[in-house]
Amino acid sequence: MVPHGDKTQKEFYIDDSVVNIFFKLLKNRFDRFPKAYINHYSFDSQIVTSLIQGSRSEHELLAWFKVEKLRGVHKFFLPLCLSAHWVLFYVDTKEKKFHGWIQMHLLK
Repeated sequence: MVPHGDKTQKEFYIDDSVVNIFFKLLKNRFDRFPKAYINHYSFDSQIVTSLIQGSRSEHELLAWFKVEKLRGVHKFFLPLCLSAHWVLFYVDTKEKKFHGWIQMHLLK
């Protein structure tokens, strides 16, 4: 458990590179052992930030994705950092449900 306070928040802050690498490692694990893990796709944490800031158009961002990579995916993950707070959205395509977490709280 990370103690609260300005000093500890900066010391223990997880930036987007850590989050993005974590999801890449999950994908590598699935690629190596597809029968043991769920097929998923993780979006880069900068996608929504780019849309919100207007630094890239929706068309430019959609051009990054290949439809064949998205077919058959069971879960989609979208990590997002808003004002130094991490949010994780995910879509379960088999159960047809949308979930979200803000830090340790499930959004329903």
